[in-house]
Amino acid sequence: MTSITDLPFDIDQSNRELESASPEEIIRFVWETLGPDVAMQSSFGADSACLLHLATRVVPDIRVLFLETHYHFPETQDFRRALTERLGLNVVELEVLRGRDGFLAEHGDELHQRDRELCCHLNKVEPMEEAKRRLGLRAYLTGIRRGQSETRQHFQILTPEPTGVIKVAPILTWSKEQVREHIRRHDLPFHPLVAAGYPSIGCWPCTVKPIDPTDERSGRWLGSEKTECGLHLPPPSEK
Repeated sequence: MTSITDLPFDIDQSNRELESASPEEIIRFVWETLGPDVAMQSSFGADSACLLHLATRVVPDIRVLFLETHYHFPETQDFRRALTERLGLNVVELEVLRGRDGFLAEHGDELHQRDRELCCHLNKVEPMEEAKRRLGLRAYLTGIRRGQSETRQHFQILTPEPTGVIKVAPILTWSKEQVREHIRRHDLPFHPLVAAGYPSIGCWPCTVKPIDPTDERSGRWLGSEKTECGLHLPPPSEK
């Protein structure tokens, strides 16, 4: 387990300096200080082409961790295949630790209707935590942005997790418009459901079109107080 005291940089100072850095500069900094034990996690959601493109320009063969929940929209799977071919992605699939058959035998195929928190924990949080340990990661990239939701406004670019792994958010300060402009400028594909009115895309049972046009994530886990799957919980001081 990595300790924050083992880092080759001061995390508070680095966060101050990286606040005005470009995403490529942030990725390069993390790779040069913590690589090769660095990967990225991607949901292949609405705007995923942006960070995938930025990351592979700096580290072409970076490992891309994809949580195969078996509840993705078919359009997400098509989008993943298209981006993988276009960018030559090194995708590593992760799934529920007991295997899909074991999950179904224990919980059936409708756990998301009975217990959304447990469904996300088993299909997303546990596999991601296990992968960090198994791969010996010191850091991983994620595409979260402060403008996506109130719970994400207090994140820093470099966030130490309890295990010592550093969560890195290279486009944290970017707006949705900057993300979309990057995608258009580099002729990257948009997720097919973006044109259908889905600005935030997760698993199909828990994703609808946003009910609040000013809140791109208001279509996620509709009917509950849930706002995050567990991968990106607010910093402890903000809970």
